[in-house]
Amino acid sequence: MAAAQAATASFFTACPLNPTHRRAEYERVLGSLRAAAVIVHVGEAPEARDAARALGLRVIELFPEGNEAGIFRLEGKAMEGAGLLGELPQPAGIAYVFRTSGTTSEPKKVPITHANILTAACNLARSWGLQPSHRNMTLRALFHQGGFLGGPLVSWWAGAAAICTTGFQPARIREWLATFQPTCYSAVPAVHRAILDVIREEGPLKPGRLQWIYSGAASLPAELMRDLEQALGAAVVEGYGLTETGTHTFCNPQPPHARKARSVGISLGAEVMIASETGDPLPAGQIGEVFLRGDNVIHGYEDAPEENAQLFWNGWFRTGDLAYLDADGYLFLTGRKKEMINRGGEKIAPREVEETLLAHEAVQDAACFGVPHPRLGEEVAGAVVLRAGRQASARDLRRFLMARKAGFLGMARIYFVDALPRNAGGKVLRRELAARFANQLEPDALAPSYQAPAPDL
Repeated sequence: MAAAQAATASFFTACPLNPTHRRAEYERVLGSLRAAAVIVHVGEAPEARDAARALGLRVIELFPEGNEAGIFRLEGKAMEGAGLLGELPQPAGIAYVFRTSGTTSEPKKVPITHANILTAACNLARSWGLQPSHRNMTLRALFHQGGFLGGPLVSWWAGAAAICTTGFQPARIREWLATFQPTCYSAVPAVHRAILDVIREEGPLKPGRLQWIYSGAASLPAELMRDLEQALGAAVVEGYGLTETGTHTFCNPQPPHARKARSVGISLGAEVMIASETGDPLPAGQIGEVFLRGDNVIHGYEDAPEENAQLFWNGWFRTGDLAYLDADGYLFLTGRKKEMINRGGEKIAPREVEETLLAHEAVQDAACFGVPHPRLGEEVAGAVVLRAGRQASARDLRRFLMARKAGFLGMARIYFVDALPRNAGGKVLRRELAARFANQLEPDALAPSYQAPAPDL
């Protein structure tokens, strides 16, 4: 399907969709995209087929041919007279329309030109030093730009082998590493953590060809990075980007070049500016909003004139991310503007709280978010997943936080959950958590102080 996706984008506009959608979601998304046809694997995707028929769209079936990956044929009325041997694509032509992750607002449609995505692939291949001898395995969803570009596309660009898994399955990671012998793999932090858990439960892996590991889409705690390197014997490089910028826009260099803990690295080619609220550039070390521009950056969303007027100006794209650059040009993210919690005038970045919680030995996963408060405006809340066989109370975790975060007052509420809601790209859906727990916080609940032991609220 990855090869079909690239082939379709070469002559039409491809809009990869989440294969786990239900019919109603397919209908909503396909209608919004004004799609002409839906390509499905033969015998699969009944929900997508039903949605396409309900909207009067053509259904095209993909038939794999032979035993080699990437060899296929397409059958369907939409292919008749489609002019596949017509004009070659142009740099400014729209190759893909991806949708933003929608963690803080409704997803927006992001038109990606051929120049955008190929510039991003070239920049990433150069940063990773990909060669034809490399084997790049992606454990990320291919219908997300990050998974597709950082997996098959960057591999094809460099002439390297691309290994595409059928969705991450922790129990099979040992088999995949042994069978495919990848020299690198990319995943989100939640997947890295799951791999570590498998190794801890089943014992060390046999030495393989793995040289480096890429982490993106969410913050990678320093402890997880250290443990992953020790367990797999490979360097971990963290990166950062957005759908609007080709996803892979910053990346830490590989050894022997300097990698900096908690930094997402240096720009892979885009021009970067850290700016104040008024759009004025800030010096190194000062926190502001990340502005980007370059050939990998889109010029605007589809069907969103108001957002375009606010976020795209003078060639710059306002990312909504807060960060600072150090003197060496390394980017340090501190949070997203929309996710900052305003607790009675005190601005709290969820990322900082989460990284501290994740350092607790009993915590498997954690997310911080704001919930309404009648006097403070917002109060800090957190959702925590405990490790199997480990115990910790809300009081334990609040004391752990207060001992390590100078000036931080703690959390008014910690909720224990079985799993955090995440989108297919691995990002935590804070909106969903906030909506789920907003009404469970007592109106008079305040975060504990340093002067008194924290009560279990």
